[in-house]
Order: sequence, then structure tokens, then C-alpha cells
Amino acid sequence: MSNQSWNVGDDSSQLNKQLWRKSKEIMSLEDITISALRPPLKMNSVDFNEYNGRMVLIYFYQYDFVEESKANLFALADRFSDFEEANCQILTCSCDSVYVHFAWQTLTKFTEGVPLLERTLPFPMLADKAKVLTTTLGIYDHEEGIAQPTLVFVDKIGTIRQQEALEPNATLDIDDILNKVTDLAEPRVVSE
Repeated sequence: MSNQSWNVGDDSSQLNKQLWRKSKEIMSLEDITISALRPPLKMNSVDFNEYNGRMVLIYFYQYDFVEESKANLFALADRFSDFEEANCQILTCSCDSVYVHFAWQTLTKFTEGVPLLERTLPFPMLADKAKVLTTTLGIYDHEEGIAQPTLVFVDKIGTIRQQEALEPNATLDIDDILNKVTDLAEPRVVSE
């Protein structure tokens, strides 16, 4: 995993204050509606307000039908109970549509006799088809038309505390992510 990251909430930077304000808008979804596929395979929208009081981890990835994405999504799913114990909601997001998420999770084709998906995921998959969230966060790759692999850590009051860019083929270090969730969980007050 790359260590390229930034933190929001440091009052030494005017840019960080502007990003913090933007993050509050994103997390309240005043202007942004995000479609989602929620367990168990229900299509609707996400209102980030429902996660107030909980840490939120958003994993942005390139495509559903890419082996690295599948491996990382299942790595998060395998440790879902650890995130629940840490009072952290996992959300995943790509620029695929909610219908692609649905097709990916309900795929019944076999490759060499092995099912492509053995199970559904226990967390919502956000569909940023309009590229609003990824563009606002600065992680939309205009050339490729995809989200750059990124982890976004949001504290209990909806403030983006850290955004970490990942290498395209990075394997998520779940223990490291859980440590960051714990470290960043408490809200930071930003003075105006």
C-alpha cells in the first residue's frame, strides 16, 4: 500500500479547511445522491447521515470485474466483524453502475469449474456513475474513466480525517487499516 495521504482538520492549512467543508457537504449528501447495492442485494441510495456516530471507511476501487478489486473486497468482507467491533461502517465505491455491482454479485458463471463469486458482500457498494463523489475528492481518473484506488477515513461526525492513495494493484493490509480506524475515530475540532 502507498503511504501517500493527506489529513483534513489541521488548522494550519487553508486548503485543509476548504476540503473539510467540502467533506461535510459530501457526508451530509446535500447535493450528492449515491446509488448503492446494499446487503442483501437491494438497490437504493445511501444517506451518509445514517452513519453519524460511527467511523466510516470508504474503499474506492477501479472496477468490479478486476481480480485485485475482488481480492480486496473479500479481504474487507472477511474482517467485517472486526470493523463492526470497532464501530466502523465499511462502504466501497467505484464508477460502475449499481447494475454492474448487482451483476457482479449475482454472477453464476463458472471459470474452470470454480464459481467466480462464492458469496455476497456484507457492506454497501456505492455506484458513483456520475463521478460526482470521486471528482469532488480528486480521485477520478479522467483518462481512464475510473476511480483511483483510495481509502477515505471519515470520523464519527462526518469529517474526512485521511485520504490515502493506493497503487492500482495494491493488496489491502487490513490490520493496518483497522489501526488507522482506531487512531482516527475520535472527531477533531477545526477552528474557523
